[in-house]
Formats: sequence, structure tokens, C-alpha cells
Amino acid sequence: MLVSVALVLANCLLQTASARLLGPQGVPPQPGHVRHGAISVESDPVLEIRDSDGFIPFKAGQYTTKRQNDTLCNTDGGRQSTGTVDVTDHRRLFYWFLESRGDPKKDPVVVWINGGPGESSMYGALTEMGACTLVPGTNTTEPNPWSWSNNASVLFLEQPAGTGLSMVSDEEHLPTGDEDAAEDFQTFLNIFFTELFPEWAHLPIHFAAESYGGHYAPTYVKHILESRRLGSKNAFRGNITSMIIVNGLVDLPATALGAYELLCESDRGKGIVNETACDAMREIYPECWRQRQVCIATDDPILCYGAATYCQKWQPFYDQSGYDLYDIRHKCADPTCADPVQGNITQYLRQPGTLSALGLPPSFMFLDANWVLGGRYWSAGYSEGYSYYRSMLADIARVLDDDAHKTQQADDAIRLLVLNGNDDFVCNTPGNKMAYDEVRWSGQAEYRAARWAPLPAHFKGTGEWKGTRDGRLVFVGIDESGHEVPRFQREASYNILMSWMSGWRE
Repeated sequence: MLVSVALVLANCLLQTASARLLGPQGVPPQPGHVRHGAISVESDPVLEIRDSDGFIPFKAGQYTTKRQNDTLCNTDGGRQSTGTVDVTDHRRLFYWFLESRGDPKKDPVVVWINGGPGESSMYGALTEMGACTLVPGTNTTEPNPWSWSNNASVLFLEQPAGTGLSMVSDEEHLPTGDEDAAEDFQTFLNIFFTELFPEWAHLPIHFAAESYGGHYAPTYVKHILESRRLGSKNAFRGNITSMIIVNGLVDLPATALGAYELLCESDRGKGIVNETACDAMREIYPECWRQRQVCIATDDPILCYGAATYCQKWQPFYDQSGYDLYDIRHKCADPTCADPVQGNITQYLRQPGTLSALGLPPSFMFLDANWVLGGRYWSAGYSEGYSYYRSMLADIARVLDDDAHKTQQADDAIRLLVLNGNDDFVCNTPGNKMAYDEVRWSGQAEYRAARWAPLPAHFKGTGEWKGTRDGRLVFVGIDESGHEVPRFQREASYNILMSWMSGWRE
């Protein structure tokens, strides 16, 4: 999810307010000597190469893997593995891999990452579309009948380093922006698909990302394509088939303009703010539009920061309403705006038994959101200052029109599915509709001219969609869903995914 400019303009950060660096009680483990290669923790942890705090010292290229049973995640017998990959001498990424319950040797692979920056992908694994879901008010899980792993192998990745169950050796080595983390992502994929699970390397791969994932997915795929074009020896050569962006942050000023449409021009948002607020938002609109166009044209993060800051002037009107930023159907019961029907992943993943099963020592402190990391993405003092505020439209266009990804296994263009919950406020549907209409790619004219149509009944959800005839760009707006479509509309999102992976010919 998101946070904002004032901390909520950085809207797509998180639902929870926790800051930390991972390590024993917040103190990061120090790097040290360890052998290169795989550390098998299939049965017994390799305690002899752990430091005094129980952590395996960092070493680039090192990886671990452990087969899990249904104790942590009740998949009703599905095959699953967890582990880590050291992408540098200072950064370690954690993964949870669910093999397809259908035909794992033929079914595609979905790589899932949550947003933030700094939000744990365990939200996706344990509360959205993983093979199990946390039972609210308990420390148990139950099988998810609409898991995406029913017909795809799903890889949940904790990234950037320092997020969730991943870690860094010290705060100095936290990533500072999208590009900084992109090479880590590519390195992880190379090790995962060559050393850990090579039998999956030839299968179609779909990169799915939620919220701030609207930055992650296009940035990372563009980075991989550029690495291929430049002939980099580290270029990932897997069969990248599509990106799936769920309520993604791709254009901050557009979300502000969309907020006006949602709250003041639509029946869906009617009554959340009063007419005085709408009048004030209406006055902001023209200058917000102008500054947004400058941001898009220049791709200058400082100008984009200025546009986002100006457009964010509407934020107090919504804050005063008391409604949930991530679901306009509900008012917040308390300042945390916690959802009582969502399992508590922080409580679950801090249990000693859970940590032990994941190969982590009891001193490991899991928090669902790393605000220290997130702050680097929207602050000016780092190498990629204001990375958070960049428009992603140019990167999306480069991916849609790029052919550098083509291999013997991948002969078609990389496609993009946009999945948006219509009751989300922070990454609202009107704003994202506006944004994708303005992606300047070869199919822009056809996409903009396409008509919105009701979502077909067989998806078991209502909403609207439009796309190009070849299915390279498809936008689906889902009713009765807030920020996390796979959680609010599990059956519908599963059915949409199945159609998408089959080619989407609606």
C-alpha cells in the first residue's frame, strides 16, 4: 500500500505505522565469512555458520531453501518452499514459493510483490491470493479456495531489501529508490531460476505488483529489458509474458485529479465530502492538471514532486471525513483504521515457532512496513531523490513497445493487465483511467478509443473493462473492492487472472 506526501501523499505506502530495520531487536546482523552457494535447511539449520545472534552472515550469491508443510500455511497439501537469496554482500531477499496445484511443470509462474515502498509481500501471501489466509483473531490459517496457486506457481518476494522478512547488513545499505532495487530484483531472479528452481525457468512469467508496485513492475521490467539490450551478463533471460498492476501508483497527480472525480462527480463517492470541499478541489484542478503535464513531459522527479505536492492540497478534505483511505465504503473505527476481518500478519510472523520454521532466529523482529526504507524513496537526500514522485507512464510505454525481451520462448510483446478496485481512494480508478489513457505507446490511439464495457458475468464480479484488440493493454475496474482486489474480490480476481494467462480474448 501507500503513504502520502505529507505521509499520505506517499499514499501507496502502508496501512500500518511501523518503522524498523530488520535484525535482532532492530540491530542488523553484521556480514562475515560463509561458504558460497546453497545452504540447505531442509531438515536441520546450519547452525555452525550462524553468528552469535543466530543469523547466517551475508555473502553475495548465497541462498537457502526449505520445504514447508501445512503447519505455517495450510494449503491442504500443496507443495511450498521458503528461503533467502543474498543479492549482494549486504542485502538478503526472502521468498515464499507455492508450486501450482494444477500442472506445475506447465503452468505459468506469477511473481508477486506488495507495495509501500517497504510493505511486506506476506500481505499478499497470507491475506489476499496466497494458498492460505490468516483466520482473523487467531494464529491459524485456512486454505484459500481462490488462490492464484490453483493454476499457477506463485512466488511471493520480500523486496526491496529491508522489507518484511528480507534484511540488510546495516542501514547504510538500504535501497534508495526504484532503480537501486531493480538490479537486486534481477539478480534474485537469476539465482532463483538457475540455482533454486531451474525446472521453472522456461515457463511464462507474470510480474504482479500492488500499490507502489505500480513503480516496481515497470521499473524492474524496463531494467531487465535494458540489460538484455546492452548485452549484460546479468540480464535475466526468462520468459517475461506480462505485468499485472493491482491498484498501482503510476501517476500521483492523476490520483489527485481522480479524487475530485470520485468524490465530487460520481455517485460512488457522493456525500463523503461536502460541497465546500468540492468547490475548493475544483479550484485546484486546473493548476494541478498543468503541473502534471510538465511532470509527464520532463520526467523530472523534482518537478513531479512539486506537482504532487500542489495537487495534494485536497488531502485534508478527505482526512476530515473519517473514511478509510483504502476503501471508501467504510469509516475508520479508530486512528489505525485497522480492518477487523483481516488477519494480523505481524503477530503471526513474530511467533517463535513461525520464525523457527522459516529458518530465522527468535531475535528477528518482523514488522509489516519499513518506514525507514520508505523514507528514502520520497526524500531528496539520496542518490535517487524523490523516486517516489516520478510518473511511470514513460516506463510503461517502453515496456509495452519493447522487443528486447524476445527469446526462443517469448515471441510476443509483454502485455499489461491493470486491475483496480473501484472503492479505493489512494490509487483510485478515475485517476488511473486518466493515467493509462496518456501512456504514449504504439497502441495508445486504439486503447483510448476503446469503449468501456460491463465485466462479463462469468468472472463472478461486476465492474467494467476496456482494452486493445490484441490484449496488450487491458484495464479492469472491479466493484465492491478497495485497494486490495485479490482480498476483496477473490473469486473475481482469480477468474480474471485465469482469463489473462490464457490470452484474454473477451
